[in-house]
Parts: sequence; C-alpha cells; structure tokens
Amino acid sequence: VSWWKNGKKIPAARTNILNSDEKQSISYRAESMVEILLEQGDVTSWLTCQIQHRSLDGVLQQNFTLGDILRVPPKVRLETTPPSPVQLNVSVMVSCKAESFYPEDAKVELFAKDAQASKGKVGKKTSNPDGTFSLKSNLEMLATEERNFSMFLCQVQHDSQSPVNETTTLLINMQSEDNRMSDNGPG
Repeated sequence: VSWWKNGKKIPAARTNILNSDEKQSISYRAESMVEILLEQGDVTSWLTCQIQHRSLDGVLQQNFTLGDILRVPPKVRLETTPPSPVQLNVSVMVSCKAESFYPEDAKVELFAKDAQASKGKVGKKTSNPDGTFSLKSNLEMLATEERNFSMFLCQVQHDSQSPVNETTTLLINMQSEDNRMSDNGPG
C-alpha cells in the first residue's frame, strides 16, 4: 500500500494486513491510514492510495480530492478608501471584503448604521489562483458633516459557520481642502 499527494509519494501513518475473517483463510484485508496537515493551498490537491500485490493484474488505485473535505474560513476586512479620517465633501468607498475562503458558499453584507441605513452593493464572486474565492460589498458616499462618526458593519456568513462581524467608524476632517488653503494663505 502506498500513498501519494499531488503525485508525490508520502509515508503512511499505519498499514495493517489482516486475515479477512476469524478462521484461517487465504484471503487478507489491507488497512492503511495517512495523516496530513491540510493547508489553504490544498483545496486543489488530491490524495492517491495505491495497492500492489502479486495476485493482482495491475495496481488498484483510488483518488481523493482534498477540496471535498477542506474548509478555509474567510479573511474579513472592512476599510475605507481613502483611509479615515477623510476630507469633507470627498467621495468615500467603504468596502467589506471576504477573501481566500473555501468552499465558495458565502454571503457578504455591508450596512451603514446611521439615519440613511444604506446597504452595500455586493460584487461578483472571484476565483483566486489557489482555488479559494473572494467576495466584496461596496458602499460609496459623499463625506458630509452628517456622515462624520458614521458606523459601518460588515457581516460575512460562510459555510454554515457563525457570522464574522467587523465594524469601522468613518471620521471626517471637518475643515475642507479649500478652507485650509485660505487659512494658510498670505495675510
């Protein structure tokens, strides 16, 4: 019995050859186990178990896709562009990002916790080169006086797990760019 991960041989943790029944018999049963530490990059990996025996015409082989059992929780980020504090009356993008998760079932919601009770617009799910997925929700607004100290909630639900919540506060520099230039001007 031999084990392979992505075509490279790996050691078995334990292999037992057992009599197939309680009585003396000429047939046997092979049990083998392998232990591996799963990582994010293993969503596209596979294991192969091969059995060779002189009584067989060829090699018996079974493949196992690790993505069928692997779960990678999302990395959740909530940020503003430009970063807070922002200038008064500039356009601000608040982004809730769920990155590098697997499997692809996820829900991302972005809420403004203020009088307008705005909700973010969810974009399309993207596939990453390592087989994981990313998803984001954006909310664009003007940095007005009323928006100063506005709270935002990013909620990510992935694969029947408890939701992950992130919050941030938008801080606005109440002195506009025009006012600062006139305050610092000649005089």
